Amino acid sequence: MKRLLAAVCGIAFFVGLLSLKPAAVTGLYFTGVNDQLLSLSSATMPLVRDGTVYAPYSIFNPDVAKASVGVFFSRNSSAKTITLFGMQKLLIFDLSAGNCRDLEKTYSAKALVRNGITYLPAYFVCNYFGLDYSYLSTDLGPLIRIKNSDAVLSDYAFVKAATQLMQQYLREYQNGRSPVTEAAPPPTASPSFPPSFSGNGSASSPPAPMQTWQPSSYPTQEKTTESKKKLVYLAFSCSAKGAGQKILNTLDGRKIGAFFFFRPEDLRENDDLVRHIVASGYGIGLTLTGKEADMQQTLSQGVRDLASIARVSTRILLAPDVANAQKSALAQSGYLFWAYNTSASYHSSSPSVMVQDLESKISGASSISRVLLGDSGVTAGALPAFLGYLEAGNFEIQQITETDG
Repeated sequence: MKRLLAAVCGIAFFVGLLSLKPAAVTGLYFTGVNDQLLSLSSATMPLVRDGTVYAPYSIFNPDVAKASVGVFFSRNSSAKTITLFGMQKLLIFDLSAGNCRDLEKTYSAKALVRNGITYLPAYFVCNYFGLDYSYLSTDLGPLIRIKNSDAVLSDYAFVKAATQLMQQYLREYQNGRSPVTEAAPPPTASPSFPPSFSGNGSASSPPAPMQTWQPSSYPTQEKTTESKKKLVYLAFSCSAKGAGQKILNTLDGRKIGAFFFFRPEDLRENDDLVRHIVASGYGIGLTLTGKEADMQQTLSQGVRDLASIARVSTRILLAPDVANAQKSALAQSGYLFWAYNTSASYHSSSPSVMVQDLESKISGASSISRVLLGDSGVTAGALPAFLGYLEAGNFEIQQITETDG
């Protein structure tokens, strides 16, 4: 009887441990994008500096956030810039100059870099792009929520619905990483935390003052075997009447990133394909041949058509034959350029020949492979085998976020 009682008590104690709510970690912030709660990682957790909340720019990557607020980004490592763009606006953060600008003026708001991760001022970005920003206090720690009109839940309902998942993420964080143990610096005399804003733009009471913390105490992203894989960026140059739909059917269901470039004048003729691309979560950009009479006008019309067809915007261009002087002028208007370093040879007359050609080039590459393929029937036929080669090998296919200028 005593043994049975001891066993019952032991089970009850174990169950009790499982049900305990994890303790909040000082300096740790949760993030919500629309109705999606993000897991706790260096790519999702905000930090506070001088009373301002900064969020990793990668929360605007739908692959990271698993949700989109209609603002997208591109990074240019050589120019040290991060460009955010939406349907009507764009914002360029210059890491060297320590400011940001749009096409009309320069702002004092700046990005921060900590442990190799770039953070953007969350409230400033939300205010600029017309997004709702909320600073929410919870028992498990502060929650920063960014949302647009696609969000269904109110802030109260979101916190209530997310509490159990927040507990799970916090346990995983505490079990998988060392908690933030460095002493936080003294609180500022009058911390200026931005207030929570409701959907109508009215401000609610700001959160109670709390200590800031050392950004260096955030652990960097773990070094896993994934980081040792060779990176591959995959893009397709689409024509008016190519095999784009067959290519898209092959990609669908695979958890990989892909990008599709269209000439502006071909968007309307491929409207169903464009909507399918966007709905599947792939990126989309515009192609310039260098022969356009007025490139600015051509691109402006393409951006408008894209917004009309699929409710998205783009500033990313494929323009290998455009002169550098023209590229510089377009860059001043906020356009970004992607360049490839790997493509199938023109003599690839069959799917098997194309696959062999691409495998040879990629296997011998010493750096990131930026692969551009056409939308021919040969490409569509070669794609399953080529993707199988990449997935079985030491490669990781990522969505294009890096541009050249």
